[in-house]
Amino acid sequence: MKLSTWIPPLVLALTLGLGHFSAQSQAQTHGMATTLIDDAASDFRQHMKPPPDQFRRVRLGQLTAPDGQTRQVLCGEFRVGAAGPWTAFATVRTSGYEQWLGGGAQGFCQAPGFKPDAGGDRSAALTRAVLAPSAQVSSAPAR
Repeated sequence: MKLSTWIPPLVLALTLGLGHFSAQSQAQTHGMATTLIDDAASDFRQHMKPPPDQFRRVRLGQLTAPDGQTRQVLCGEFRVGAAGPWTAFATVRTSGYEQWLGGGAQGFCQAPGFKPDAGGDRSAALTRAVLAPSAQVSSAPAR
């Protein structure tokens, strides 16, 4: 068999295979973003009254520690009301999740081992998740 007759099928197979891994990676990143956004929104609603109504610079990424351990992190800033101060937050995937606020949160996404994904700013998605009417817990008694 001539070299030229098997190279194109090999290139095609490699291209299709890499496309599959890329699509799979994108789906995993989207799933992780959705999970961390839901976790962060739930935590804000449960522990802050009123919950934040504005978010900025929200991004998802991976943080690799010096020991090689990797964690998914959602980080950004929030505030309550138009004149409130902007406060840093980080939601970290653990066996569940941890939510850090203020100075302790800043180190996660400013660390040298943090690599943001290509998904861009997720501020709008987090705002929708926090303020979604269906996510609000009803105070009315069950009938």
